[in-house]
Amino acid sequence: MKEDLFWIQSTPSLMNIPEPFCSGVDLLRYLNDHTTDHEDLPTSQHKLGLYYEDCVNHLINKSTKVIDLKRNIVVTKNKKTLGEFDFIGRTSEKDFHLECAIKFYLRVGSGEQLSDFIGPGKRDRLDIKWQRMLEHQLPLSETNDGLRTCHQHEISPSARALLIQGYLFHPLDEPAQQLHPTINKHHLKGWWIYAKNLQKIQGDFQYQILRKPYWLRFSETGLMNFDALTEQMISLKQPCLIRRLDSSAREIDRGFVLNNDW
Repeated sequence: MKEDLFWIQSTPSLMNIPEPFCSGVDLLRYLNDHTTDHEDLPTSQHKLGLYYEDCVNHLINKSTKVIDLKRNIVVTKNKKTLGEFDFIGRTSEKDFHLECAIKFYLRVGSGEQLSDFIGPGKRDRLDIKWQRMLEHQLPLSETNDGLRTCHQHEISPSARALLIQGYLFHPLDEPAQQLHPTINKHHLKGWWIYAKNLQKIQGDFQYQILRKPYWLRFSETGLMNFDALTEQMISLKQPCLIRRLDSSAREIDRGFVLNNDW
C-alpha cells in the first residue's frame, strides 16, 4: 500500500548507524529525492519482513538514479552458503550494498541494555539482531567471497547502508529513563500491556486491530469502540497490535496487548 511506502520514506532509523556504514534512510532519500507519487504495491506476502523488503525494493526501483539492482543475492564458498545480500545496486555516482530490517520490540527491562528488547513472539532480540547486522550482514560485501559475488553482477559497493526501522514498545506505566546510546532518541514509540489491564487504555478513542503484514498501515477501516475491542481480547492467545484513534480517525498512539501468561 502506498501509505506504507510513505511511512518508509519518512520514518527515522530505529538505531544510530555507526561508521563506516551509512544510514539506509539517507540512501533512500538520495535515491528517491522525496518521490511521493507511488501507486499501490500489490503483494502476496504474509510475513512482515518480506513485505517490508518488497516495499523497499519498490522504492529503489522507482529511482531514476538506479542503473541496476539485485535482490537476495546468495554468497557461497565451496558450495557452502556464507550469507545473502538484501540488495546490491549500481547508480551513476556510487554502487551500494543495503541491508534492511523492520523490527517491533518490547522493552522488558530498563532499556539500558539492547537485550532488554525482545520481539512479541519471543523469538527475536535486539542485541542479537543488531550484532549480526553489524558484524556479519554488512561486512559480507567487504570479504573476498562477497566482493567476488558483487563483481559477478558488475557491482562494486562503495557505500554500505543499513536500513532498520520500526517501533520500540515500552510498558504503559513505566516510561524509559535512559536507553542504550545506540538507540536513536527519535525512534518511534509505543506501549504494551497485559490483557487483564485492558481498561488502562480505555478512553474517548476508536480502536483498530492491525494484522500482519500490515503493521505499518494507517487505514481507516475496521474501527471499533472499547466494548468491541474487549470482546476481541477475551480469547487472546497471541500478542495483538492495536491503534488508538481520535474521533477524526487520527492515530493517537499504538501498542501491544499481550495474553496474560506472555
